[in-house]
Amino acid sequence: MKLAILYAGQGSQHPGMGKDLYEAYPAFRAAFDAAALDFDLHSVCFEDPDGVLNQTEYTQPCMVAFAAGVTAVLQENGVKADDLAGLSLGEYSALQAAGVFTAKQAVELAAYRGKAMADAAKGIDCGMTAVMNLDRDALAKCCEEASALGVVQICNYNCPGQLVIGGVTPSPAMLEQVLRDCPVPVNVLIRPRFGDFLYTDAEMDQMCREIDLFRRLGVNGVVIGALTPDGALDMEKMRRMMDCAGDMEVTLHRAFDMSRDPFRTLEDAVSLGCRTVLTSGQAPDAAAGIPLLARLRRQAAGRIHIMAGCGVKWWNIQQIHHETGIRTFHTTGRRAPLDSGMTYRKSTVSMGLPTLSEYEVWQTDPEEFARCAAIIHGLHETSHETSIK
Repeated sequence: MKLAILYAGQGSQHPGMGKDLYEAYPAFRAAFDAAALDFDLHSVCFEDPDGVLNQTEYTQPCMVAFAAGVTAVLQENGVKADDLAGLSLGEYSALQAAGVFTAKQAVELAAYRGKAMADAAKGIDCGMTAVMNLDRDALAKCCEEASALGVVQICNYNCPGQLVIGGVTPSPAMLEQVLRDCPVPVNVLIRPRFGDFLYTDAEMDQMCREIDLFRRLGVNGVVIGALTPDGALDMEKMRRMMDCAGDMEVTLHRAFDMSRDPFRTLEDAVSLGCRTVLTSGQAPDAAAGIPLLARLRRQAAGRIHIMAGCGVKWWNIQQIHHETGIRTFHTTGRRAPLDSGMTYRKSTVSMGLPTLSEYEVWQTDPEEFARCAAIIHGLHETSHETSIK
C-alpha cells in the first residue's frame, strides 16, 4: 500500500494550531522555529491575541511553519509518503516535505509571498473566498452576474469542486462619480466579502464604517443583511447597521434568501423598519421563486416593498409581475462583453487568468435598462410602487 499526503491551503488555519505539537515534539519545535520572521510566530499561531491570523501576510507563514513541523514529526517517526501534494498554499509545504526547500526556506518564502500579496491589495477594499462543489462554468456565470457591483473573478483553480474567487468593491471615488452622473437615487450594497452572512466583530466594524462613509457622501440608502448561525436574521447586528444608516433607506439584501424561515424573516425586517426586501424567493432566480414571491407580497401587505431580483430581464418582468403582483425589480442590465479598443495585444502575457480575456470589457447595457424601465412603468403607470433598481 502506498501513502500520499495532501497539505492544506489557506483557510484551514485557526488559533492554537500546533501548540500541543510544539510542546510535545522537539522535531516540531526545530522546524517551526527555523525561520527568521518579523513577527511573533508563536503568539499569532498559538494565541492570535490581535486577531491577525486570517490576514494573508500572517496566514501563509503560519500555515507553512505548522506543516513543516508536522512533516518533521512524521519523518522522525519513520512515516515517509510515496506521493506529496498541496492544495493552493499547501504546495509550498509539499515541496518542503519533498526536500525542494528547507523548513527555513519554505516559511520565509511563504512570509515574503504573503507580505507581497498584502502590499498589492493595500488601500483596496477586496477579498477572496473558496467556492466548493461548483464547476468553473457555473462559477464564471456567478462572477459575471456580480460584476455589476465591482471586479469579481475566479483567481485560483485549486482542483475540481474547489475554486477561489476574489474581487473589489466600488471605491468612494467611483461612488462619487456615480452620484455626480446618475439622476436617480443611489443605494449601495454593504458586504465585506463573499460567502455566508455570519459576520465577525471586525467585519461589522468595517461595514459600519462604510455605512457612515456612504451616508456622508450623500447616498440614498444602503443594502445590508446579517444572519445568526441558525439562519435567523441577526437583529442585534441589523440594528447596529441601521443606527449607522440614520435616515437613509435600508434594504435587506439576499441574506433573506439564505434565511431559515422567510416568513419570520420578513416580519423581522418589518419590525426593524427596513423599506425593502431584495429576494429571488429563495430560488436560483426570481422566475423560479414566483410561488414564494407571491406569498411574501401578500404577507407584506404594503408594510414593506418586495423587490424581485436575480435573473430579472426585460422579457420576464411581466410574467413575474402578473404572477406575484410585485412591481419593484432589481437587474444588472448587463450586456455581452465589448471588444477592447487595444490594437496592440500581447497574447503571451495575462494580467489575470488564462481563461479570462484581457481584451473584453463588461458594461451595463443602457438599452436593456431602458426596456426594463419601459415595461415596469407600463405595468401600472399610476402606481408609486413601480420601480427598477
